[in-house]
Amino acid sequence: MNGKSKGTWLVAAGTTESEEAVALLLEAGSSVIVSSATDMGARMFDRLSAEYPDSLERLTGRRDCTAWKKLIRDRQIESVLDATHPFAVEVSRELKQACLDTDVLYLRYLRPATDHSAYKDGIYWAKDAVEAADTASRLAGEDGRILLTTGVVTLPIYRERIPGFQDRCYARVLDTPSSRAACEKIFSDAGHWRAQDPPFDADANERLIRQIRAEVLVSKDSGESGGVEAKLAAAKRAGIPVVLIRRPEESGIRSKEELAEILRRMAYGVF
Repeated sequence: MNGKSKGTWLVAAGTTESEEAVALLLEAGSSVIVSSATDMGARMFDRLSAEYPDSLERLTGRRDCTAWKKLIRDRQIESVLDATHPFAVEVSRELKQACLDTDVLYLRYLRPATDHSAYKDGIYWAKDAVEAADTASRLAGEDGRILLTTGVVTLPIYRERIPGFQDRCYARVLDTPSSRAACEKIFSDAGHWRAQDPPFDADANERLIRQIRAEVLVSKDSGESGGVEAKLAAAKRAGIPVVLIRRPEESGIRSKEELAEILRRMAYGVF
């Protein structure tokens, strides 16, 4: 890359794609502060931290708009790259507002969309967790078991809307203390949830489907790197439908090539 994209960037990280974005920024000569909600997210940058010890700083913890503004001002951030999860809508909203309030550049780095046409006959689309819960309950019938892989935050919605939730529903969540604590409150039987860390390939997903004898799988459409393709492949093998929650509509940077071009333009003051 010709020229240098100088200045300090704040990157809100939450996806595997955020690592490639940070790498581009560092290669362009920028100093980067990466903010990840969890320690697991911060560990994605171990390699880059070793390679760029003087240019990369990692922070962890969740932030609201006020906290984002304080960080931006305290660290004299010049530009912000939002590379959070496609379903972290509230985080993006608050970060974008913080950038507006502090008059710094905000860019959204999107996870690429994936083509699900090979599984289209087995997919039932839902706009949100409420619709997903209702659709999964209908597809599973009165007694059918449902595997939930949509995260811990929306589990109360499924508990409220799916009749016989405690007997019929199983969940796989991230292996964090907060996820475990939430599942202990939501489920009456500890055998109905698994706390595990990704990635999960199609074989692992199929084993779990067959172990719990699931008749419906519920997932977010979080992209190939989010494990959706492996879930769809496993469900197809097991012969069960998938209720897939649509990702929010967003505009932003859709590839590392597009980000690299923006950085080149910024380096020469033409952005």
